[in-house]
Amino acid sequence: LPPTCEGRLALVRYAARHGSSVAPREHLLLPPQDRAAALASLAAARMPDELRKAGKCTACMLQTPYCICRRLRVLRESADPDAASAPFAAAPIRFVVWMHVRERARASNTGKLLEHLIPGTDVLLQDVPEHHTRFRAIVAASGGRAFVLYPSSKAISSAKLLEPAAASAEETTSWLAVLVDGTWKQAKRMHKDLEGLPHVALAPRAHSEFHWRRQSQEGRISTVE
Repeated sequence: LPPTCEGRLALVRYAARHGSSVAPREHLLLPPQDRAAALASLAAARMPDELRKAGKCTACMLQTPYCICRRLRVLRESADPDAASAPFAAAPIRFVVWMHVRERARASNTGKLLEHLIPGTDVLLQDVPEHHTRFRAIVAASGGRAFVLYPSSKAISSAKLLEPAAASAEETTSWLAVLVDGTWKQAKRMHKDLEGLPHVALAPRAHSEFHWRRQSQEGRISTVE
């Protein structure tokens, strides 16, 4: 059989072994470029029900008795007293968390904290078509002031990114920071969808203080850090 047919048959056999909860057979038989979008959309749609069935909060993804949503609201309002009623549109930077779909339901994911703490933050899932459309609209509205925070081979420093802005004191448009949120292995693939934007690399001076997940390499920190 051609390799593409073998791959599809392997997926069907996997679904047969693990039941219909994996994905409908018609999703698995789609061409690879369409399959990823279909499976990501399906996972996103099923997520709230699956979290509730597991006894988890659908916002912070922790077990309901340990939900931290109220505490996050307190933190948000203490940082900006008007945040509860009106997101501040004049913030110097806005965040978009470009998240792997498998990360969305994980209690240990830190990227989701940003949407609870910083008004105007969007969490968008890679491969979900509606989220791609939303992302393109946000980037188009940024006026060319969008960048991806990821240490790719072509990444520049934050100081170099800000040089043109420093020369123009009248510039008032907020920056749009795109945070690639997944495991480092996932992020290596995900950032390729964002190669049309400049990449910026940080140089952390301290070790990650998020101990729920161990960083795979020195100098790496969690998304929220």
